[in-house]
Amino acid sequence: MAAIFPESPCVVKILRRDSPGHSLLSNESFNVCPASKSRYWKTTEKLLMDLIASSLTLMANFADACTGVVVGLGIIAASVRAARVGLQRGMDLEDTMAQIRLSLGRWLALSLELALAADILRSVVAPTWDEIGKLGAIAALRTILNFFLEKEIERGARRLALRAA
Repeated sequence: MAAIFPESPCVVKILRRDSPGHSLLSNESFNVCPASKSRYWKTTEKLLMDLIASSLTLMANFADACTGVVVGLGIIAASVRAARVGLQRGMDLEDTMAQIRLSLGRWLALSLELALAADILRSVVAPTWDEIGKLGAIAALRTILNFFLEKEIERGARRLALRAA
């Protein structure tokens, strides 16, 4: 038989007896606070923090890899379309090239979004203010580039729509 007695908010005393009224088998106190400075909790907390940091770094690296894939796909798609235009006769070259530029711009805008996502993931685990500042500056530049690229895409799409009408 065991009885549990709280001694303080973090310490619990457990008394174990054979049966009521018999001899005491053990008289132990345990620290049950996770915020305590026990070695077990420090180790567990560090492992969890390392796991989270590693996971976020892995996701950021994956986002960077996706950024490269998206840019590569955009270049391949634009190159294939441009090669088709070059091989065909009688096409309106100006409109077709504008469409290719818009398509490539959309691919690049997507890649900037992915790169920005990777930067945000890295800023979560950045250990110093210097690194956070650098990542913030890069993120701001990419956001500004993406904004103006989107404006250019919209302007080009309007021009193409006006020419088609």
